[in-house]
Amino acid sequence: MKILLLASFTLLYAFTTQAKIIEIYDTQLQTKRNLQELLMETPSQAIFVLGEFHNTNEIQNAQAEIIQEKVKFEKAQNNFNLHWEFLEYTKQNVTEMFFEQFIQGQISSNEFVTQTAGAQNLHYTPIFDVLKSYGGKVRGINLPRVIKQKIIKEGIESVDPNYIPVNHYVGGADYQERFAAVMGTHVPPTALAKYFLAQCLTDSVMAEQVSLHLGKQPLNFLIAGSFHTDFYDATVVRLQKLINTEIITFKFISAKQNTAEEIAQFKQGENKYGPYADYIIITE
Repeated sequence: MKILLLASFTLLYAFTTQAKIIEIYDTQLQTKRNLQELLMETPSQAIFVLGEFHNTNEIQNAQAEIIQEKVKFEKAQNNFNLHWEFLEYTKQNVTEMFFEQFIQGQISSNEFVTQTAGAQNLHYTPIFDVLKSYGGKVRGINLPRVIKQKIIKEGIESVDPNYIPVNHYVGGADYQERFAAVMGTHVPPTALAKYFLAQCLTDSVMAEQVSLHLGKQPLNFLIAGSFHTDFYDATVVRLQKLINTEIITFKFISAKQNTAEEIAQFKQGENKYGPYADYIIITE
């Protein structure tokens, strides 16, 4: 037992020392907060939306640390959920099968991620080590990729209506403007509307899946790319329409990947769109 406890402690220590959060910025108060202040100021029952840049070691390590410390602070062990963009909701039974094997020690966190989300996403293993250590559950929330591809090629009317949530709608002009700017020359102008429709349907599906599977757990964490969470738009605004639970949003950025000018802009927000999130988490 001592050996197992030591191994568990060593594992957690390994990722938390790598997860160097150098600043927590409160965009509403426009001031820096430390981790303890963040834990105290955020509600004990909420959905914490952890908007991210994908597959960035320091960001995923910092997400793992935030989840771990909030769960410990609220004494929510065995009583929290993680909703993850990289897993399809239609494969939840497969996710749960591999997650149970992981919890029972039959496979590693690397193997769990590889079997469910692919080896290209091994940056996320620290997050699942936290779930195992503190008794969290994981749910896939995304639309199957083949459905998105079918929409882009043949239109939304070509897919089974069961895949279209009743809450689905196409985003407004601001969201479409931001989407077009990000896509740039990657998509032909004639196809942009179909890609945007698939993007909005993804937002609607993820919001619906989170709303359907909050359960009685006081803490729920949602990990998705920042474009799905920035400016309280996309997935976040759809989720707000479906639930009464408080939603706290974060944008995780890396001082290794972003310039000082970019970080300053993330903290300041956009004149047209407003703050990126409630909190900007800067890591290195």
